Parts: sequence; C-alpha cells; structure tokens
Amino acid sequence: MDKEKIIELLNYDISHEIEAILTYLRHSFVLHDDYCKLSRRAEEIARDEMRHMEWLSEWVVDLGGTPTVEHVELIFSEKTPAEMMLRNVELEKQAISDYQKHIEMVEDPNLKRLLGKIKFEEEDHLEEFRKSMEEALAAEKSEAEPPSENTEKAESEPAKEEAEPQKEVGGLTVGSLKQG
Repeated sequence: MDKEKIIELLNYDISHEIEAILTYLRHSFVLHDDYCKLSRRAEEIARDEMRHMEWLSEWVVDLGGTPTVEHVELIFSEKTPAEMMLRNVELEKQAISDYQKHIEMVEDPNLKRLLGKIKFEEEDHLEEFRKSMEEALAAEKSEAEPPSENTEKAESEPAKEEAEPQKEVGGLTVGSLKQG
C-alpha cells in the first residue's frame, strides 16, 4: 500500500475518532446531573479517543500528510441514557471492525502494532459501554415500574394505630388502663 493510501486510511480513522469524541462528550454533558457514573465513563472514553486521534495524526504527519479535522455526520437521536449507551456500543463495534480491516491492509509492523493497540482499547470501551447500557436499562426500568399494590396503599393511607379497647366509666369513655 502506498503512502497516500495509508494517509487516506488513517484520516478515515481520525474522522471516526472525532465522531466518537464528540458523541461521547455530548452524552457526558447530557447525562451529567442524573447519571454521574455514566457521564464520567463516557468522558473518560472520549479522552482515550482523543489519544487515539493524536497517535493517528502523528502517523499522518510523519508520512507527509495533513491530519483531517473532518468528521462523519453526527447522529444525536438518542433520548434516553440506554439509547445513548447503545449508540456508543455501535460506534465501538464499528471502530473494532474498521481497525481489524486496516491491520490486515497495512504492511508496516509499527503501524500494525499501533492499530492493534487502538483496537484493543476499543474492545475495552465496548465492554464499558455495554455495562453502562445495562446500568441505564436497569435504572430506567426501576423508574418506570409502577409501585406495587401494597406499597401504593401504604403510601396513600395514613398509618392507623391499633385502637385500644374502650371502656365506659361513669358516663365517660376511656382507653384501657393496662399496666406495663
């Protein structure tokens, strides 16, 4: 593969890293208040993606090219935290597939090693986002479940104290005079 093709390939990877960075950061910002753990995880992974972008950009420059700052069209149709994590899972799966193909296409052992390292980190990210998706689904399910019948009654009716037996004495009603 000639230098120009390698630069094109690496710029393709850079553009997808930029997509991941922007997507994960947006999700981090949106989730910040209500889902701090998911927000932090998305931000940490975005930082990893920035590092990948840097490594790839250095290779492009070393090959005599210019790293791209373009990205693919961003899709932000996700409404729930679980949908956001699913989108992140999809991006990681695509990255893993792309890096595997690119490892097979390039001949330089150092570049193969770098792409393999990035692919390995993307596999870790995939697992992290899968866990995040499960956590988000569990949280959404617990928020969406209607209270059980017993819980509903207990919350809607004031607690009734057991009435003490009443006794009429001299025209007045009094409670029991139990001695403890």
